[in-house]
Amino acid sequence: MLTAGQVSGVERFMWMGFACASLLSEYPYSGNAFPRFWQRIVGALAGSGAFFVLYLLVPEAMCPLMGPLGRLCLGFCTDYRYKTAMNCFGALMLGAGIYGLHGAVALRIADTVLGVTFGLVFAALFHHLAAVRLLRTQQTE
Repeated sequence: MLTAGQVSGVERFMWMGFACASLLSEYPYSGNAFPRFWQRIVGALAGSGAFFVLYLLVPEAMCPLMGPLGRLCLGFCTDYRYKTAMNCFGALMLGAGIYGLHGAVALRIADTVLGVTFGLVFAALFHHLAAVRLLRTQQTE
C-alpha cells in the first residue's frame, strides 16, 4: 500500500497506509471488512468536517491545541467510528500547516477513501485466493 502510494505520487500516502491497515487489522477475526470500510469513511468525513469547522471558529492562537485535544478525546472513545473521527484532528493539524486547511481536509478524505478501498479489495482477493481455494484443496485431499 505504501509503495503504491509513493509510486503513484499521492501526497501523504502514509494516511492511505494507516487507513488500509486499520481496515485490515481485524480482517481474519471478523467475517466481513465491509462495516469497517464504511465506518472509516464516515469517521474521516465527520472528523475532517468537525476539524474544518472548529479551525475556522477557534481563535488562531488556540488552533495548535486542536491536535492534542483530538488525541485526548481519542482516549475516551470506545467505538471505531468515533476513534476514526478523533484521529483526524492530530493528522489534520499537521497537514493544515503544510497544505493549508482546505488542502489538508481534502487530502485526508481522499487518502482515507483510497486506503480503505485498497484494503477492501485486498481482503476480498485474499479471502477468495487463500481462504476459499486453499481450504477447498486441503479438504479434498
